[in-house]
Amino acid sequence: MSRCPRQRGNFARELGVSSESLWGWVKKARAAQEAGSVSAGQSAGDRDEELKRLRKLTAEQAKTIEILKKSDGAFFAKESDR
Repeated sequence: MSRCPRQRGNFARELGVSSESLWGWVKKARAAQEAGSVSAGQSAGDRDEELKRLRKLTAEQAKTIEILKKSDGAFFAKESDR
């Protein structure tokens, strides 16, 4: 990953996280890699599967949040009429 803040921002938006969070993860990963602990417990395939699972979960949660945002106003409008 590039150290360029603009590119980090683009990656962060794609992942749905803040650029500060992403950069923190990158720094931790680099430190772990330098220490030799990366891939000690997981293969690249395992990490890819986990990433795929987490992206799917994130998409599902985003849909749920949107539904709740839209329904929240309607629910409270009905409750106040009682």
